[in-house]
Amino acid sequence: MISAGILQSCGVLLHSDNWEVRRYSALLTGGLISVMQGRVLMIESEVFPGLQEKLTDDVLEVREAVAWTLCRLANSRDGVEIMVESNTIPSMVGAFIQYADPRDVVPEWG
Repeated sequence: MISAGILQSCGVLLHSDNWEVRRYSALLTGGLISVMQGRVLMIESEVFPGLQEKLTDDVLEVREAVAWTLCRLANSRDGVEIMVESNTIPSMVGAFIQYADPRDVVPEWG
């Protein structure tokens, strides 16, 4: 199933105008990467640009689904390596900063 291009389809659907389609695409991606074959095919599928972009989606439910997917990916050593190789970490940090409540941000001590 994974080798049949389903991850590529998820990558395309992440750009849908319908927020529920974007959300379910991220959730499906998260389910598929729980197996090694899905993680291996993630880079080839070019799903990362969509996931990175949707970390700052206007709809909270989409951002939560993408975060859940990336959390599942980060649960394995190879997943973390894939996240680093795909340059996803800076996108995650940018999203954290963008959506952080300023009252919760501790000033940097220097």
